[in-house]
Amino acid sequence: MLNTIKNASFWVKLRRFSIKKRLSYSFAFLVICPIVIIMLVTHMIFGKAMKNNLRSYSEQLMAQLAANMAGEINWLVDCAMELAYSESFQNMVQYQEKVDWDFLNNYRLVCNMSSAKFNYKNYIQQVNYIGQTDRVYTLYGNNAAILQENIKAILEETKDRMSPYFWYFTGSNEEDEPALYLLCRVRKLTVGTVSGTMVISLGSEFLSDFYENMSESLGEGTRIFTVNDTGVLVSGNRDAYRYLEPESLSEAFRQENSNSRNFRVQDDKYMGVWSGIGNTGWKVIALIPYAYINSVSNSTSILILCIGFVVLLLALIIAAILNTSIVMPLNRILDYTLLLRQGEFRRQIVDDGEDEIRQLADSFNCATDEINRLMLSVKEQSEQKARLEFDALQAQINPHFLANTLNTISYLAQLRGMQNIENIAKALTNILMVSMGKESKIIPLEKEISYVKDYLLIQSYRYTNLYQVDFDIQGELLGYKIPKFILQPIVENAIVHGVSNLRDGYGHIRVSGYLCGEEIHLAVVDNGPGIPVKVQKELLNGNREKGMCGLGVRSVDQRLKLLFGDTYGLFISSRSGFTKVELIFPVEGGSGIEDSSDCG
Repeated sequence: MLNTIKNASFWVKLRRFSIKKRLSYSFAFLVICPIVIIMLVTHMIFGKAMKNNLRSYSEQLMAQLAANMAGEINWLVDCAMELAYSESFQNMVQYQEKVDWDFLNNYRLVCNMSSAKFNYKNYIQQVNYIGQTDRVYTLYGNNAAILQENIKAILEETKDRMSPYFWYFTGSNEEDEPALYLLCRVRKLTVGTVSGTMVISLGSEFLSDFYENMSESLGEGTRIFTVNDTGVLVSGNRDAYRYLEPESLSEAFRQENSNSRNFRVQDDKYMGVWSGIGNTGWKVIALIPYAYINSVSNSTSILILCIGFVVLLLALIIAAILNTSIVMPLNRILDYTLLLRQGEFRRQIVDDGEDEIRQLADSFNCATDEINRLMLSVKEQSEQKARLEFDALQAQINPHFLANTLNTISYLAQLRGMQNIENIAKALTNILMVSMGKESKIIPLEKEISYVKDYLLIQSYRYTNLYQVDFDIQGELLGYKIPKFILQPIVENAIVHGVSNLRDGYGHIRVSGYLCGEEIHLAVVDNGPGIPVKVQKELLNGNREKGMCGLGVRSVDQRLKLLFGDTYGLFISSRSGFTKVELIFPVEGGSGIEDSSDCG
């Protein structure tokens, strides 16, 4: 608590200075002073920093180089394994003892596959397969006879190695030419036994191509080569390697948390940077001459000192410009805020900038506009509230008056023995009471069916003997609660725009309902002329309400989606002589339905 009070006191004291002074002091402290300090100490510390940065940069480059090489190695291994366990290769292995037509056909397919995979890789010299009979089959490349003895010697030396694949290289001596081989043990997939070995002969450019141009990025005179985990040369610059002892390389590799070390080649000192190549155990090493590193460090130190003086002069000029560009617009905004306190809301701040101060000015202008708008809005809302309250009272009076009038008509029709008028009046009264909100917003399906039947009774006096309506509702479904007034608009549409438009034939409407898992499906099917696909989309998208009855298709669909989510709603399928409108929603009404009554 005490620290908080002290901090608050500090900020209060700091704000006693104007923004102009604070900006000037801050710029001097944060920019000018560091520039002067850097100018004084750069020549002392930059050399070491340069070497460290170069070492870090070189490690990153070598890590990326190793990742690229590992990617190529993994691609080669994947291709070899894919080829070895392809259907054609396995068939060739199966028939290798017979050397019949099946063997030759599959051998040809394997050769084509090998060419497709390896033809654009210049470093792949040969791909050979040696079966159990020690016969060499050339799958890719030429001069197989020249290398057969070498391959057999390699297989004899590595016969105890049963890994799925492994590497073998020769020519580690200074007078020998290095040669690299990838060996894959091929197993029969049917029995799992080793059937032979695939030998891929690789040229020296397999790895050296990756760092051919890397020397320019690491520095003039850089030498790059690759060694295995024991320090034996695999590929690269033999001139640099001959002066390094494998033991010293192995010792360097064992260093923890380090990928670099200094080496001496003859009388020259080098910075050695290396990175591991995937899971091969190999290392790619770059030897960067210290002569290059020192030359870059010295020239850069002199350049930085010269730049420092120029930057210091520019900093003073920029400080004055920035100070003015910030303080002047802020003072203008301050003046306008004083006018706002006096009740002047119509003044606008004009600022041609594109920075945060311009955004502040725009926000100020928007705030004043919003205040004016809110003042007008409050006045309009109070007037609108009075009108809505009056309209609400009037809307309650009119339906009640109509309901009472219909009851009177029904009573008079009963006295006169006019049964049809009495039936129509009673049915219309029931429907009117539903629309007035006398029932809950959710009702049993049985009641919804009764309202539909009241509506059908009214329509039967208008459309005499034009159609027939059948109900096929599962008995257990009648007690389930559904949103009220969702079936009547669909039935009304089926009559008015469906069966009543039939030129020939008798109309038929079928209202069905059933349970499907945890969903209720209600469907209204008619044999009217049908609804075109374009019109169906317009109805559901709300672009076509003309011609729809009651609440309309769009209204029913929106109510179901609002209550249960977008996965539910109203679905239309139609063709000539058949139209089906189906309502789908979950059982038990969902959490979106409010079980309450709106009484007039």
